[in-house]
Amino acid sequence: MFEMDRSFTEPSVVTGLAEPAIGRVRGSGPWVLVIDDDPDIRKSITNAVRRVGYNSLELADDFHIATVIAAQPSLIILDVALKNSDAVDVIQTLSTLNYVGPVLLVSGAGGDLLDDIKAIGARKGINMLPPVRKPFRVQQLATLIESYASLPPPVSVTEKASPSARNIPDVTVAEALERDWMRVWYQPKVSLETGRIVGAECLCRILHPEAGLIPPAHFLSRAGDDEMEALTRFVLQSALVDRRHFRADGLELRLAVNIPVRLLSNPSIVTILREFEEECETSWRDFVFEITEEEALRNIELAHDVGTQLRIYGIDLSIDDFGTGYSSLARLRDLPFKEIKVDRSFVNGVAGDPIKAAMCRLVIELAHALDAKAVAEGVETAEDLDLLRRIGCDMAQGYLMARPMPKAQFMQFAGRYA
Repeated sequence: MFEMDRSFTEPSVVTGLAEPAIGRVRGSGPWVLVIDDDPDIRKSITNAVRRVGYNSLELADDFHIATVIAAQPSLIILDVALKNSDAVDVIQTLSTLNYVGPVLLVSGAGGDLLDDIKAIGARKGINMLPPVRKPFRVQQLATLIESYASLPPPVSVTEKASPSARNIPDVTVAEALERDWMRVWYQPKVSLETGRIVGAECLCRILHPEAGLIPPAHFLSRAGDDEMEALTRFVLQSALVDRRHFRADGLELRLAVNIPVRLLSNPSIVTILREFEEECETSWRDFVFEITEEEALRNIELAHDVGTQLRIYGIDLSIDDFGTGYSSLARLRDLPFKEIKVDRSFVNGVAGDPIKAAMCRLVIELAHALDAKAVAEGVETAEDLDLLRRIGCDMAQGYLMARPMPKAQFMQFAGRYA
C-alpha cells in the first residue's frame, strides 16, 4: 500500500498550452494511469477504474510520464495512437525508465497491429497484457482492471549482470560461505484470491566481489553433501533472523526454505532448529520446508516421520516440483504436507495448452482434496496467471509478479503489497 498526493500538469488537448492537472491521485491502494488523447474514452476508462474503487490519473500524451511513473502506477492503460506520439513511443519511454508493467492496450486498431505492439513491449521486459478492443463495455473493462491492478507490479531488480558462463569464476559453496559471499534473496508468493503478498521463497545467490551475481545453477550442482548441509544451515539461520526483522516491520509472511531430505533425516536437525530458535530469539512457526516430490517418495516413511515432527515446531511441509516425480496418489496421501507446488513445466504456457491446463486443474483439485494449498511456480505471463486463478490455484510466484530480490528491497516491496 502507498500514499499519494501528487498534482500534475499536461498540455491541453485543444490548445497545447499547460493547464491544471487532469487528475489528482489521493489515498492508498492500487491506482491506474490512463493515457488516451480522446477525453470521452478517458472518461469511460476512468469510470471503469472507479467502479472497482481504484484511483486514476489521466494523460492525453506521454508528456510528464517520467514524473508519473516515479509514483509507481499499479496499471497503465494505453491507447495506440496519441495526439503527439504513439504507443511504441510510450513503451520505449517506459523501458528507458525501467518500468516493467503491467500495460494494457485499449484500442480500435487491428489485432495484428496490437499483437506487434505487445511483442515490442514484451521484448523490452514490460508485462504486456492481452489487449482490449474498442468499443468496450465499462463493466468488462472494470473486471479486467480489478484483476490486473490488484497484483503487485513486477519489479526490475537491480542486479549486477551475471557474466557469461566463460567468465564466471569457479566458486564453491564452501568458499562462498567462508568468504561471506553467500546471500539469501526472497521471491514473493502472491495470493490469487487477494492479490497480496503472503510469503516468499528463500533462495541463495553468490555475490562475488568482481564477477557480481552468480546464480545457483553455477554452484549448487557441484556441491557435495557436507556443503549442502552447511548451505542449508546458513539459509535457515539467515531466514529466521530476517523473519524477525520482517515481523518488526509489520510483515507477517510465511517463508519457504528448500531442504534436502538427507538433512531432514539427520537426527541433529531438531537440535539445529532448537539452537537457531534460541540464538535468534524467535520461533519457526509459519515456516514452510520444501522437499521435492521425488525425494519425498523415495522414502515415504522417513518423509512422514519428518513432516510430523516438523509440525511440532509449527513448520509445514511442501511438496516441490510436483508432477515431475513418480508418485502415486495412495502414497501421497500418507504424507503430512500442507502445500503442493505445481512444477513450472506445467505452468509455463498453461493458458494456451489444454493438456497443461487439465494437468494443473488436477493438481489443484488434488491439493484441495488433501486439505493443502496449491502454489504455481514459474508464472511469467498474465494469461497464465488469469487461467490459474480461474481454476482455483491458491498462490503463485514467478517473474510476472517479482524476481528474487535482496532482503532490503523485498521488505520495501512487501511493505507496499503484503
